[in-house]
Amino acid sequence: PGRAGAYLLANGRGAVLDEADALAREPYLAVADIAGTAGDGRILLAAPIGEEEIETDFAGIIETTDEVRFDAASRSVRARRRRRLGRLVLADAPLEKPDPAQVLDALLGGLRALGVAALPWTPEQQRLRARVAFLRAHEPEAWPDLSDGALAASLENWLGPFLAGRRSLAAITPDDLGRALDALLPWALRRRLDDEAPSHFTAPTGSRLPIDYGAEGGPSVAVRVQELFGLARHPAIAGGRVKLTLALLSPAHRPVQVTRDLPGFWAGSYQAVRAEMKGRYPKHPWPGTGPSLSFWNGHDRILSTGLGMEGNDPYLHLLSPEAGTNKYSSFRLSGTPKDGMRAVLRGAEGGFVKLSSFKGAAELAIADVEKVRRVTLP
Repeated sequence: PGRAGAYLLANGRGAVLDEADALAREPYLAVADIAGTAGDGRILLAAPIGEEEIETDFAGIIETTDEVRFDAASRSVRARRRRRLGRLVLADAPLEKPDPAQVLDALLGGLRALGVAALPWTPEQQRLRARVAFLRAHEPEAWPDLSDGALAASLENWLGPFLAGRRSLAAITPDDLGRALDALLPWALRRRLDDEAPSHFTAPTGSRLPIDYGAEGGPSVAVRVQELFGLARHPAIAGGRVKLTLALLSPAHRPVQVTRDLPGFWAGSYQAVRAEMKGRYPKHPWPGTGPSLSFWNGHDRILSTGLGMEGNDPYLHLLSPEAGTNKYSSFRLSGTPKDGMRAVLRGAEGGFVKLSSFKGAAELAIADVEKVRRVTLP
């Protein structure tokens, strides 16, 4: 019973005894006669019955069932074993070893209701999904659909095989998701993804800057204007079909301008930007022609470099301050270097640069050596 004298019958009906009745506190009754409606029955004749008698007398109709379900509050699968006589629950206990298939079905069902956004995606995995979505928009037949809706609809196919033994969302790890994504992107597609939708843009300075594929208006990268010195062509992805949106920044990483035409920026508004930046950041060099000079690393009188590509051939930009002036000498070193060739660059207080060799490696001999940087050419 719930309150004294209130009983649930095996057929699901409710019935009551007067609270003053001696039987009103018995856990089980065998009811022989009842009066009243289905929702308001009154027990007229009954006798107490024990659990052992119930098990013996009704053994043929007592059912044992295992219930495996997803509990939204705990975000986990709960498994219990119940013994019932009709609507009466005779026993209810945790199920220690539930059927793994039932556990997986319940976990996936709960996850489907919550949405795949509830999974522990890493930022890198989210960026990978955005990169695939970008390429799929241009070539839908070649790339899998990794949207939330598509993944939720096919959880048993792409994620299920990697969740053996898991009984809660907390037990699902980013590594599980990583293995599942790897299975959706075979080696050939992964290689195309890296070629056509790279995760990062490499500036002429060598800085690797993350590309935001979810940005409004298309893939975008935030980059300081100074890091683009030496780059005459606008960077593009998807085999050159899609230009990156460049969110140009000041040395303090404040917004300057947004462009999808870098050559036009150098030829046009750069001069106005240069004038403003020279006023705000006088210690930073602002050459008159952005593409013709290389990156400056922020340290006065230190030789700096920029890397660029002309066709398939890399070239190296060099920038050196001229002693006693505000002018800079620029040099362009080009050739056909082998993979892994490194240029050793030495910064100097003095104002002259002498090219000593350009065979297996390029070495610049400079007076008053102050600092050394190593740059790996592409």
